[in-house]
Parts: sequence; C-alpha cells; structure tokens
Amino acid sequence: MINTKTLQPRELNLPKFYSLLLLVLLTVVAYLGNGPLKINLFLSIDFIFASVAVWIVVWLYGVPIGGAVSFLTSLKTWVAWGHPYAVIIFTLETVVVGYFWRRNKQNLLTLTGLFWLLVGMPLVWVFYHIVMDLGTVSALMILFKQPLNGIFNALIAIFIISVIEALDKKKNWVRGGYSLSFQNVLFNLLFAFVVVPALLLITWTADNTYKSMQENVQDRIDTQKVVISNLIFDWYETKSGVLNAVWENIQNGDVSDLNSPYFADFKSIEVVNDGARGLNCETLPNIRFNPETSELFLKVGDNPLSANSCVVGLVEQETLGEQLNNVLASDAIQFILRKPTGEVIASYPEDETLVALDEGEIITLDSGLSQWLTKESLPIMTRNSRSFYFKTMQIGEDIPWTLFTFVPARSYIDVLQYQYVVSLGVLLGIFAIALLSSTLVSRTLVNPLSHLATETSNLPDKLASDQNFSLPDSPVVEIASLVTNFQDMADKLAQQFQDLRQVNKALGEQKEELSITLTNLQNTQAQLVQSEKMAALGQLVAGIAHEINTPLGAIRSSIENIDDFLKRHLLDIPQFFQNLSPDHQQQFLLLLERTNQQPFAITSKEKRKIRRQLMAQLEEHNIPNSDSIADTLVDIGIYDNIESLIKMLQDPKQDHLLEMSYQISSLQRSTQTIVTATERAAKVVFALKTYARHDYKGELLKANIIEGLDTVLTLYHNQLKHGVEVVQKYEEIPEILCYPDELNQVWTNLIHNALQAMEYKGILTLEVGVRDRHIQVNITDNGKGIPPEIQDKIFQPFFTTKSSGEGSGLGLDIVKKIIDKHQGMINVTSVPGNTTFQVMIPLDQGE
Repeated sequence: MINTKTLQPRELNLPKFYSLLLLVLLTVVAYLGNGPLKINLFLSIDFIFASVAVWIVVWLYGVPIGGAVSFLTSLKTWVAWGHPYAVIIFTLETVVVGYFWRRNKQNLLTLTGLFWLLVGMPLVWVFYHIVMDLGTVSALMILFKQPLNGIFNALIAIFIISVIEALDKKKNWVRGGYSLSFQNVLFNLLFAFVVVPALLLITWTADNTYKSMQENVQDRIDTQKVVISNLIFDWYETKSGVLNAVWENIQNGDVSDLNSPYFADFKSIEVVNDGARGLNCETLPNIRFNPETSELFLKVGDNPLSANSCVVGLVEQETLGEQLNNVLASDAIQFILRKPTGEVIASYPEDETLVALDEGEIITLDSGLSQWLTKESLPIMTRNSRSFYFKTMQIGEDIPWTLFTFVPARSYIDVLQYQYVVSLGVLLGIFAIALLSSTLVSRTLVNPLSHLATETSNLPDKLASDQNFSLPDSPVVEIASLVTNFQDMADKLAQQFQDLRQVNKALGEQKEELSITLTNLQNTQAQLVQSEKMAALGQLVAGIAHEINTPLGAIRSSIENIDDFLKRHLLDIPQFFQNLSPDHQQQFLLLLERTNQQPFAITSKEKRKIRRQLMAQLEEHNIPNSDSIADTLVDIGIYDNIESLIKMLQDPKQDHLLEMSYQISSLQRSTQTIVTATERAAKVVFALKTYARHDYKGELLKANIIEGLDTVLTLYHNQLKHGVEVVQKYEEIPEILCYPDELNQVWTNLIHNALQAMEYKGILTLEVGVRDRHIQVNITDNGKGIPPEIQDKIFQPFFTTKSSGEGSGLGLDIVKKIIDKHQGMINVTSVPGNTTFQVMIPLDQGE
C-alpha cells in the first residue's frame, strides 16, 4: 500500500487531497506527452513532451516521485517502439538531473545539456547502434534528436515554473523551492530566442524537403502509371480489333474458321446467339475474368439479326502480364492489376518480392499518394526504409480494373535521413552554441549586479568603519548608472552617519550646558524672593527647574534607547531586508510610512479608546491576537485607517514585521523626544533671559485648558493654602490646538497678580466654559481692584503700579502677546472687591 505521507509535497501549499489530485493530473499529462500530445517534426522524428510534466513533478514533489512518474509514463515508449532503452535513458535523466537541480538549484537547461553530452548520447549510441544494430544514419538521427528534445522540454518546463513563481508572489500555492534568479531568467530568455526560431526554421526546411521528395515520387509513379495504363489500353484495343474483324466477316456472311492461325492470340473465338452456354450478351461485360481458369473473356458487338448475340474471345491472362513485364522489366517500379472483386490479373514482379498489399499498414499522404509499411516489429526507421509509396488508378469504364503502382521508398528515405541527420546536427550545434553564448552573456550582464549585492552586504558596518567600496564596472549603461547611483547613496549615508555622531556629541555637550544652567537657576532663585517681583520670578524659576529636569531626563532616556537599538539591531537590519520578499518589503515600508503620519503625543484615555477601536477592526477580519496587535499598532503610532494593512496583518510573518516596525518607530520616537525636549529646554532658557522677546517657535498641540490651570494652581499651592479660597467653576470643554506652555505662563501671571491684589487673602474664582466657539476663562479676585484711569494702560510694556524693585511691568504685556498669538482676546473689568480678567481662546485656530 502507498504511504500517502510520502506523496505530500514539501513545497506545495495545498491540502493533501488536492496535492494528490494534482500529482495524478501531471502523471496523465506526462503519459499523453508520449503519445497524443507529441509533435511530428519530419518523417519518423517526433518530439515528445512527457518530461515537461515530469520536471514540474520533480519541482513540486521531489526526485523520487518524479523518477517514478518518469518511469511509468515512459513505459508507453516500450510498447510503441518495442525496446526498453528509452525508458532507461529518460528515467536516468530525471533522477540524475533532478538530483543536482534540487540540491544545488542550478539552471535546469545547463544540467540537461551536460547530462546528454556526458551520459545520454553515449547510451543512445550503445543501445541503438551497437545493441539494436541500427544503421549509422538512423542511429545518428536518434543520437541528435533525443538531446534536442530533452533540452527543449527543460526550457518549456522552466518557463512554466517561472510563470507560476511570478504569479505566486505571496507563496499561496508553493512554499520555497525554485527561486527566480535574474541570471537564470536572462539565460533562459536568450537561449529561447536563439533555439526556438532555429528549431522552427529547420523543421520548416525539413518539411519542405519531405514534400519535395513526395512530389518526385508522385511524378515518377504518375509517369509509369501512364505507361502501364497505355500498355493495357493497347493490348485491349488490339484484341478488340481482331474480334471486330471477326464480327464484320460474320455480318458479311463470311463465317471462316474461327480457329485460324490469324487468331492465334485467342484461345478460342465463338459467336454467342440467344444465350448459348448460359451467356447473355446484353448483360455480359466487355471483359470478364474466370477465376477458376485464369482466363479472360472479351466481348465485341451485337448481332442486328438477333437481340442477344455477340462475338466472344477467350484469352489467357498471362499474355497481358507477359507483355507488361517485357516493357517494365528494366524499371524498379512494381504494379498490381486487380479486378473490382480483388483478384490479381497481372503484377510485376510475379515472385515473393511483390508487395503484400493486404498484409501491411497503409498511411494516406497528400495528393492521393499512400505509403505501405510492413507490420513487422521493427524500429520505425527500418520500417520506413522497407516501405513503398503507391497510387491507385481505375483503367476505364470499358476496362473495370484497378492499377496499383509502387515505388520502393529506400532510396528516398536514405536521402531524407542523411539530410535530416545534417539538419539535426546543425540544430544540436546551435543548441550548444546557444547554451554557451547565453551563459557568457548572462554572466557578463549579471556579474556586476552580483558583485554589487556582495559589496552592499553588512552595509551599516562598512559605513560605520569608513570602509571603501570596490564597485564593479559594467558595459551596460543602465547597470553602470545603477552602480554610480549606489555610490552616491553610500556617500550620503556615510555623511549621515558622521552627522549622527556629531549630533550625539552635541547633545551630550548641550546636556552638560543645561545641567550647568539648571544649577545657576536654582542659585538665582534664592536671590529673587526678596520682593514681589522676585517672589513671582522665584515661583517661575521653581517651575522652570522642574521643566528643565523633565527634558533632561527625557534626553537621557532617549539616548539610552537609541544606543540600545543600535547595539542590538543595527547589524540585523540588512539581513532582515534581504530575507524579506519584494511583497513583504513593500508592506514593511508602508507600515514605516504610516508610523510617521501620526502625532507622537496622545493621552492614556485616547490610547485606550483607539486600542478598543483597532481590536474591533482586527476581530472583524478574524485576525488572531488582536489585543496584542492593537497594542503594538498604538505603540508605533497607527491609530486608524488600517484597511491597507489588513493583508499584511493576516500574513504568517506579521509578527516579525510588527516587531521590527516597533523597534524602528521606537527609534523615531526617541529622536523626536530628544528634539522636543531640546526645544522645551531652549524655551525655558529663552524665557529666563527676557520677558520681552517673543520669537519662540512652538507647535500647536491639542491640550485641555483646565489641566493647565490646575497645574498653575499646584505651583502656587503654598501661597494659596494660607488664606486664599479657590472656587473652581469648570464646565466640560473640548481640547483645542494651542501652545500649552505659553498659556500656562498666562495663567501664572494672572493668578500671581490676583494673589498680590488680594495680599494673599480672599477668594480666587476660576471659571471655564464654551462661549461663541471660544474657550472662555475668567479669573476673578476680591482684592482692591484696578483704578479706572489706568485700566487701559496695564497691558503696556513697562507700565507698573508696584514699587520699584517689585515689578518690571512686562507681565501683562507678555500675557497680551500670548493671547494675540492664539488669535484670542483678553479683557478686564474691575471695581473694588471684584476684578475679572476674561480670556477668550478660539476653538479652531484661524477662525
């Protein structure tokens, strides 16, 4: 019993039933390739295509199964040709070539050509010429034809396999196995462009030669056929003339001796009247054959005195045969003259060498020409050499005989075989030259690309160590351009590596400078608390110290992450890309592109909401591990529009792609964190230098105004808890695009002024809501108020009502400029015991 596990293909990505069904279908196709699907090139030379299907079986199922299929399907040649030698050679070709093809992934055409040169052709000569004693010319025809057939079949098979590989980019049908190589594809195309036209041309030439030979045979047979038919007509006319003379004498009343020497050509002549001897002149044919005596009866005329009388002459049929033989003895043409009933009237030759028409195989050719072949169990070429070409002809209405004219085929077949041997030899030479030239051309074109691929392996290491590249030269303009472009890219990458090292060095120096600045700020803070202005600035410095510590920590953590990534993954990136198929590379690049399209900063609440949405979409597509995949997508910055990624997420290798995307996006986030932290630290240093300068270039971010207010209240916690009641009236408001740090400066200044106005005792009211597509913030204190005459001046720079040394008059000017930057408004209403600063920030910037 067959173990079906051994039939399960190693590379076919199909259920077991379908893989077995496919194997059966390929076996049937291979069997038909040895019979109905064969193509006749010329004469007895057929191209059989069984090995095309066999090579596909070897590719899908391996050498053992391929060899078994080759053996089983080639048994048909044993039955058809009467010898097992083709079975041996074809099976050996499958096993030997298939082994090296599967093991070393070499080009199938090259391996097939080497097999026939080293093994196949010697075996053909031994089997057919020495063992079977086939003639030299016939053996040479087989010797040349079989390698041509084998190489051509390998070419067809490799094209079919290449098409399957090209269509199955995602390996849905076939896993692993044959890999498309540019050099092999180019080699196969060059070879095909040479040999296919050559094969067609030589086949067309051979076919024309064969047709020309048939025309010569027909001309010869037609010429002799006319000669023979004329001889028969002359013989008939001569005999009819004698009988007509007798008939005229009888009509004239002269009844002479019918056995006179004058009638020596006749065995007897008699007048038949009124059905004598059982003969009816009205129905009696002009010529009648007596099979018992081999005699011919010739009838002439009717008696006008009697409706049923005629003259009948009896002739020995040998006289006709002797007359024909005497004329045709010098020609090699044979003929058979038959009655409608099949009896032979005359033939040449008369001995056993005469064609046994009823004992052979008859093949109908063009223009009424036929070929007779013996049914003996002989090689087809031997049968062709012993065959005859013949045509048939009806002599005429008066002579209802059929003439078969034969010409021996040997001389013609010998000439054709010689010409075909020359044609096949030339074609085999073209195949050999095509193999060599295709190998040379493909290697010349592809070697520079292979060299380029080798030089670019471990590219990061080479760039990091400043190694020089030895890039190849190519005579092909496009390849030379590719090499030049790559050299330019390598130079730019090397420069970027150098820039990255300099940036890292600069970051380290900046970190040190920021640390020194932070120390100086902390020392300065103690000196600024002696006055109200110094107290307010001290509060600001305390917040700044925290704001500087935070970016420094972020910078340190990000640098550590970058360093860890470079140590762990830099060397793996080239191998990772090399292992990706073109389709996976495209998916991976799409994934990286998506990670750069989203903002890096979102709240935890937003993350949870986005994660739930992503899990729902993944579960709709039946993607397993949707929770972990959703976490990873959120972490790498993909929050929506994942339809374009569904196909990749369903791929078995999605975990590797997601993992590497996560690592690279982490590197991107760390870099962005460094940039953001550096900018924020620069903002702090800038704010410390002067309140008047406002060239800060920040980015609009979504933020909650209430959270900023609460942050400022926290900073002033010590000042508030000793006598200030804080009333917070917050409505639910949306997040808006703004500059959160600058707005925090607004709240700091306004709250600080309110505390000073109340002398740090009283009621501080904070109201937040949405009014007229604006966020409205009211900060109210119950202090002494602002006199009406100076309310229009409080936003002017350097205007202050405080004592000297307590304020610079820049606080509200800075507030006004920040609100203007947000395209908002700030108003003040004040009476003693109730002062309100109203800030309006638009929900949508630009409106």
